[in-house]
Amino acid sequence: MAATERDKDKVSFSPTMEDPPVSPTVLPWDRFSNWLHCACVVTFDLELGQAMELIYPGHVKLTDAEDAWVTRNFISVYDSVQSDNAYYYGFVYFRQTKDKSIRRGYFQKSVVLISRLPFIALFTQLVSIVAPEYFDNGEPSLEAACHDIDQWPPPIPGDTVNLPIFGTVLQVRIPSRSDKVLGQGQNKIPPVPLVVMASSPSVASMTVQSLIRPYFTIHDSEFKEYTTKTQAPPPVILGVTNPFFAKTLQHWPHIVRIGEMAPQATKGCIYKGIQTQRPVEAQNAILRRYFLELTQSFMIPLERYMASLMPLQRNISPHKGPPRLRPFDPEEFLKSLEHSGPQLTSGIKGDWEGLYKKFFRCQNFEGWYQHRQFEVNQKLQVLHMEALCEANLMEWIADKEEVEIVDLILRIRDKLNFATNNNIIVNAESISKLNKHMDSIISSLPDDLQSVLKS
Repeated sequence: MAATERDKDKVSFSPTMEDPPVSPTVLPWDRFSNWLHCACVVTFDLELGQAMELIYPGHVKLTDAEDAWVTRNFISVYDSVQSDNAYYYGFVYFRQTKDKSIRRGYFQKSVVLISRLPFIALFTQLVSIVAPEYFDNGEPSLEAACHDIDQWPPPIPGDTVNLPIFGTVLQVRIPSRSDKVLGQGQNKIPPVPLVVMASSPSVASMTVQSLIRPYFTIHDSEFKEYTTKTQAPPPVILGVTNPFFAKTLQHWPHIVRIGEMAPQATKGCIYKGIQTQRPVEAQNAILRRYFLELTQSFMIPLERYMASLMPLQRNISPHKGPPRLRPFDPEEFLKSLEHSGPQLTSGIKGDWEGLYKKFFRCQNFEGWYQHRQFEVNQKLQVLHMEALCEANLMEWIADKEEVEIVDLILRIRDKLNFATNNNIIVNAESISKLNKHMDSIISSLPDDLQSVLKS
């Protein structure tokens, strides 16, 4: 079970490096908890079924629900569960070998790494290194692996870090928000029920790897809710392997069948580039590229329209307040589709206008629009600040009333506070210019007013 390389979570090997010095302020397992919640060993007991054999570090305690989730999914490649308003991700290495000394003739056990970080490639690679060592050498090797992880630097977004494990170093780039990964939810515009059927947990998990529930079984608590035909399916994406679901979930409107799960003919199925002779990595790349290109074709017209809502830079005046993004007008946007719609890049004909109308009514659009609106307005604030820096403010205040001058000073202070509070990357020279402008303007005012403004 080797890790697969992902767009923003890339794993590679590099020569061994020395451990960094440990700060005296760092407590034992602090660095470990930056990356992992714990490591577990799950075994199959003939009397009890799946059972938890070991949790490391020993101070970590799992709730009954978390324990059940780990043991229930002890053969899936990776899965996720929500707990305490956060998601845990589990990465599994499962071993099944013949053993005549066991009643049913098979040794079945899994090593599971649990983390709050959805770094699929990294942790899949990590568990494929740690688990064989555990199966060969027992609990001491798992303890040694956890101590190695406790020496890792913190996962700072955008950083490339070297992570030593068993004498090897994994080199990983930590994804950041600015990467704008389109993978998550890219085939849910707008959010609709979708089930992915595959012949194995690994294929099902990896196909929907960036989604909240990558691998679904009959033991999940939402089983009745998702399989009932008395109400519409919820807008979620499920990955399944049990052939039972082919009948139970046949009322779901959107189904992706992969490999051996693919039917001769099924209404509403998505069938893209699946050939049994292709490696799994190639199949994943084809499927991801297809959905990525489809999503990009859908989003490009929206991004182009958002750009048209921005004011021209030459209209940004240092003597007025910062400009704002014009409101999004759905009707105006829809009129632009005929000449600049997604059909130009995707080659797919259909009711694009109807799809956009559904998108405008869903939470995905609201979240996207609010995020883009925030980004654009921050950019406009920076451009307005730069305009203030370059303006000759002393010349401008020459014929102005005191009230107008005080208003300008307050605007400059607001700009400096805004840059500080929002962590906007502003040129240090620009901030220095603003402070000099403000000091010069204050010095030109009467002494009593200077005292008030400086207090």
